[in-house]
Amino acid sequence: MKQLKITSKTYGNIDIKLDDNDYEKVVSMGKWSVSRDRGKFYFHKRISKDKKITLHRFIMGFPINGYVDHINHDTLDNRKSNLRICSNSDNLRNGLLRSNNTSGYKGISWDKSRKKWTAYIRVNYKQIFLGRYENLEEAIYNRKLAERKYFYTKGEC
Repeated sequence: MKQLKITSKTYGNIDIKLDDNDYEKVVSMGKWSVSRDRGKFYFHKRISKDKKITLHRFIMGFPINGYVDHINHDTLDNRKSNLRICSNSDNLRNGLLRSNNTSGYKGISWDKSRKKWTAYIRVNYKQIFLGRYENLEEAIYNRKLAERKYFYTKGEC
């Protein structure tokens, strides 16, 4: 693993993790710019007036029918072991918890009127109700069962 140092007037010095075999390819492209979106850094290079490429898509070979996801959520880690080509729904599923989440878990919320935990999961743009539970652990267990059922293929979990 090598580290590429990017210097930005706005953000200072930033170190990016790259695989050894990608380092030369990235450096040969010249200077990369940095931007920040929702607290995360992203790296891009302008190739024409109205077109720019992002570093993680460049490293993964510009997949046409897919998104490039940072598996560990660290946009400074652009090693191939941390990048994957996936669908939009897989990319969103790998997202962090929303700032307004109060349970600490995806797909679980507190129902104030019934004083119970509610579990749900979204599959193919439809929300599936998984039940209401007296305790949080039971709701988490049932949510995880549903994740296995709907999201993972054999041998993946």
